[in-house]
Amino acid sequence: MTANVRSGWMMAALAVGLMACGKSAPSEAGGAGSASPGATGSARGAAAGAGATIKATQVSVGAGMACALMAGGTVRCWGRSDAGELGAGRVEGQAATPVVVAGVTGATQIAVGGGSTQSGSLACALDGKKVWCWGYAGLFPAPRPADAPRPSEIPGLAGATQLVFGGGQGLALMPDGTVKGWGGNTFNALGQGKDTRVADDALVVIPGISDAIAVASGQNHGCAVHRDGSVTCWGYSGANLDPTKVAGLTDVVAISATAGSDQTCAITKAKRAVCWSAYDIAQGKSTEVAGLDDVTALTAYSHLCARKGDGTAWCWGANDSGQLGIGSAGRSQGKPQQVTGLTDVAQVSAGPGSTCAVRTSGQVLCWGDNRYGQLGDATLVDRAAPVEVKHLGATTPPAPADGLAEVQQPAATAQAFDGLPAGCSHGPLDLQLGARSGPFDVVSAYATDEGGKGITYKVMLANYTIDPAKPYWAERGAQLRVSLRFAKVDLKASKAPLPVVPGVYSMKTDQDQLVAASVANRTSDNIWLASLSLEGVQAGEVELTHVGDGWLCGQARVVAKDAHVTGPFAAKLIAP
Repeated sequence: MTANVRSGWMMAALAVGLMACGKSAPSEAGGAGSASPGATGSARGAAAGAGATIKATQVSVGAGMACALMAGGTVRCWGRSDAGELGAGRVEGQAATPVVVAGVTGATQIAVGGGSTQSGSLACALDGKKVWCWGYAGLFPAPRPADAPRPSEIPGLAGATQLVFGGGQGLALMPDGTVKGWGGNTFNALGQGKDTRVADDALVVIPGISDAIAVASGQNHGCAVHRDGSVTCWGYSGANLDPTKVAGLTDVVAISATAGSDQTCAITKAKRAVCWSAYDIAQGKSTEVAGLDDVTALTAYSHLCARKGDGTAWCWGANDSGQLGIGSAGRSQGKPQQVTGLTDVAQVSAGPGSTCAVRTSGQVLCWGDNRYGQLGDATLVDRAAPVEVKHLGATTPPAPADGLAEVQQPAATAQAFDGLPAGCSHGPLDLQLGARSGPFDVVSAYATDEGGKGITYKVMLANYTIDPAKPYWAERGAQLRVSLRFAKVDLKASKAPLPVVPGVYSMKTDQDQLVAASVANRTSDNIWLASLSLEGVQAGEVELTHVGDGWLCGQARVVAKDAHVTGPFAAKLIAP
C-alpha cells in the first residue's frame, strides 16, 4: 500500500552514511554566481580557465535541480531556478551547468529537496552552528520568508547536524539527539497524533526521541536511529503510528527512506541493507536486501541506491528516466543493479527521477531525468548512464549553459501534414501564456478517439515532434503542448454522452458541446486555461469544422485572463 502524495512536499530523501565535511574558506567571487541561469551563447563550450581546481565533497539531488558542496565549504547548484533554487536570484529557465551560490562559505553539509513541478525546490547548507536555505519559500519552516532566491538563515534550525526531506515533511537532527520537524502532520508525519493539525511551517519536536544519531524522512513518515542501534518510526510508515520502535532492529548505524512510498531502509553494523514497509512494521518484520553486502551508504527517493565499500554504486526501483544508471531506461528493477562505469564512488544521492554521485577524485557525475538540466551536462537530454557535471570544479565557472542546444525529443520522426481534407488548415496558432506571446508553430498535431466510439476526442498540438505513444511527455526548454478535449452531452433528455460532431464547443459548463483546454510547458504538465479566465469557464470556445477521414480540424478561440490560443488547426486521428 502506498501513501498519498501531499501536494507541495514531494521532497528528496538525503543520502545517509557518508557525510561530507569541509573547512571555512573565502567566498568564490564572480563567475556563475552573478550570471543568469538562462544565459546562452558561447558559454556552453567555454573553457573553464585553469581547469578543475576545486573538488566536490558531497552532492544532493532535489526536484529538477542538484547542488554540490565544494572543498572549502562553498556550494554550487544547477537545474531549474524559477523559485531561486540556485541561490543566485529568481530567474525563469534553467542552468544546465553549475552556478555558484552567493554568500555561502564554511558549509559542512548540504541538503536539497523538491516540491511539486509547479512550486519549486528547497536547498540548505549547514555549518554545524547555523542553517541557511534558499529556493521555494513555501517549503521553509517558520518563520517563512516571503521570497528566498538567495540564502536565508533559519534560526529555528540552528545547530542541526542533519537535514532530511521527504514526501510530507522535513526533519532536522539536533545536537541533543532530539528531532525537529515541519511540513504538516498528514498521516501523523510529525508524530503529533493522527488527529492533530500542524501548520505547514510550524517547527515541532518529534515526541519520544531524545538520543537519535541519524534520521530519515519518507512519504508522510519519519524514522530515527537511537544510540543503541534501535529504530523508532512514526507516521504512515506504520498505519499512522505515534513514534514506535521497529521490532527486531538492534544494530542500525544509518537510515534512509523513500519519498514516494512507505519504504524505509537501514544499514546494519554488518554492512547489510535492511528494508521495511508500513505493512512490515505492522507485522513486526523487516527484510534484508538480497545480493547486497559491504554497504556503507544508502540514499532513496522513488528508487534506492547503495554505495559499497569497494566504491561501486548499486541502484534498484523505478527506472523510467534511467535513474538507475544501468545504461537503459524503462522497467523498474526489484534487485540492486550496478551503476555503469563507476568504481570509485565516495557518495551518492537519489532524487525524483535522477541520481548523482561524487567520485573520490571530487568529480560529480549524474544520470536520469534531465528535464531542467539537473544532470549538469549542458543539455536537456535524459541519460541512462553517468555523465560529468561540466565546469563544476573550475575556479571561476563560465556563465551557465541553458541546455537548449540539445533538447530531447520524444520521437525522431516528424509528422507530415499531407492530404488534409478540403477546408482544413494547419496553423500556426497565436499563443499567449504569461509573458510568452507570438506565433505558435505546430510541429505535431494528433487526435485520439479516447473511447473508441467517437464520444470523446483529445487533440494535442505541439511545437516539437510528439511521439503519440507517449502522451504524457514532460516538456522541457521551449517545448509547449496545447491539449483540447471535446465531448457532447444530451442535456435535454438522458444526460448521456453523444458522438462528437462538427460545431462550436464551449468552455462554459452548462453547454451541451464542451471543450476543455490546457497548456503543458517545462514547469507544468497541465495549465487549465479555464482557471486563468476572467469569466470562469465562459471565456473560450473551439469550433470543430471537420471530424472524419482521419483528421479533426477546427478553429480555436480560447481566450483567458493570462492566456489565449487562437487560430486554425488540423490534427491527425490516431488509434488510442
